[in-house]
Amino acid sequence: MKFISHYNFMDKYIEPFYKEILKDDYIGGYNGYVSAHGDKFYSERHDFESRNIEFAIGVMIGMMIVYTKKYKKIHEKNQFSWE
Repeated sequence: MKFISHYNFMDKYIEPFYKEILKDDYIGGYNGYVSAHGDKFYSERHDFESRNIEFAIGVMIGMMIVYTKKYKKIHEKNQFSWE
């Protein structure tokens, strides 16, 4: 599935996706993350594509890992890498 813009994709799906994944840690208001941080993952595009992950979905997952409290602790501790 191809999307014209990962920003458009995340504007539509980030809230329900995060709500389902984060459960009790869901705080809402993640749409602001899209415009502020959506450009940070362009360097990961090839890694996502080589793993058959649509760029928009990879960005949304990456943002959750890097910018949400629940997963940020794991990311900082392990210095998460896509490899």
